[in-house]
Amino acid sequence: MTTTQPTAPAAVLPRRATHVAAGVALLATFGLIFTMWGTPGPAAGSITAVEARSVLGETLAMRDLAMHGTAAALVAFTVALAALWTLARRSLGDGVLPAVLLLGGTMVLLDWWMFGAVTGIPVVVEDLAGVTPEVARGWYALGALQEAFGDIGKAGQTLFLAGVGWTGLTGRFLHRPVAWAALALVPMNLLSLALHAAHLEAASTAFFLAGLYGFTLWVPAAGISVLLRSRAARTGGMG
Repeated sequence: MTTTQPTAPAAVLPRRATHVAAGVALLATFGLIFTMWGTPGPAAGSITAVEARSVLGETLAMRDLAMHGTAAALVAFTVALAALWTLARRSLGDGVLPAVLLLGGTMVLLDWWMFGAVTGIPVVVEDLAGVTPEVARGWYALGALQEAFGDIGKAGQTLFLAGVGWTGLTGRFLHRPVAWAALALVPMNLLSLALHAAHLEAASTAFFLAGLYGFTLWVPAAGISVLLRSRAARTGGMG
């Protein structure tokens, strides 16, 4: 007499795959985030074409790493965002919170795309010395535009954390401490944005960095959590 091993229901397999995709993509995103750190931006005040060429030339290797790392991070976070949005919709339907999660994550992607584009422009130019002074200064000044996109990214990060925190709690695809940690970062980011708008830069920077480091540490925690939650999805007992 032979025994047949029980198989997971057909509806459960995509659910588990979504958990795995979200978890792996979040862990990959964590590893790639660090390639974006440390790339120098434009200095305060004016800069000559010679100085611009010098700074760009001295940082080409760093910019090359940041450009390729950001491109890979965009792919990884896009997969994570799509998977988390799917888990949220599967649990809550087409409500406001999944939409907030998706909108916030898309704004983060826009910020990262802008960073990668601005950082990578000098990398794809073979001869920096051959460009005109106006072009050299213009490329360097684009960093200021990227800084403005940083506010969009911070606002998007806030929306994403709020959306994934609440949907993670109600949909139970994240462990409660991880979901609450996401929600705890929301007021920190809001304070950073408010202080920046009030031109209180020292305090704004402190909250900005706290939010940045908090988000960076939250990403792998969320990746591990959603992977562990895939065990519950195996039985079809959760979204």
